Amino acid sequence: MTISLLLAALLAADPGSPATPGATPSAPPPAPCVPAPLEGAGPGAAEAPAGGTFALGVSWARPTGNVSGRYGSVADYWSDFLQLDAEGGVRVTPATTVLLQADLGGADAGGGIENLCRTYGYACRGTTFRVGVAARYAFTPTARSTPWISAGIGREDTTVDVKGPAGTQTFWFGGWEWLKLGAGWDARLSRTFGAGAFASFSVGGYRTLALEGPANLTAAQLGATRAHGWLELGLRGILFP
Repeated sequence: MTISLLLAALLAADPGSPATPGATPSAPPPAPCVPAPLEGAGPGAAEAPAGGTFALGVSWARPTGNVSGRYGSVADYWSDFLQLDAEGGVRVTPATTVLLQADLGGADAGGGIENLCRTYGYACRGTTFRVGVAARYAFTPTARSTPWISAGIGREDTTVDVKGPAGTQTFWFGGWEWLKLGAGWDARLSRTFGAGAFASFSVGGYRTLALEGPANLTAAQLGATRAHGWLELGLRGILFP
């Protein structure tokens, strides 16, 4: 009878967990540590941008200042420009990108040249080509969107063509952009594509002048260098934002 009662007590106990007088139940294992998502990066966002980036945009650009001490204001030669803007860059860190930039634009003639063209029925057109290098810093490079700032230098060539019955007379001005500052905001639509808006302002000076055409004008000295600038506002599409 005693053996039967002992067997019944053993069978009623939890298998594999024999009761131990005074034993304390073990604590549950700690919850697994899950990293917090990156700030500003929504579900599924890439953790870091690609190593390279490319962009193509359009912009309105207004020249300001003077061509030189001898030749007067830039407004006497051309008006506001519509530009095609391209850039390519390599990211040295997720936030910092080294860029090669190029701007190609066209405009109507301005000031006295525009009046001359209207009076005689000439076809007059201004063009500009600017190329330079810059460094850009993005404040939140892994987020869905980020503001950024940039600074750079470059080369500038701007011309005015006056086309009349005797041929085309070209006024060509060349020089350097001493400083070009930019700011903008980019949105990452996916890891591959993005879009943004930007603004820039540059300061430079023309150092050379060439006059070419049927008037047989020789290269002229600009006289004292005067500063001029470009104010630019635009939109762009981005590959690998």
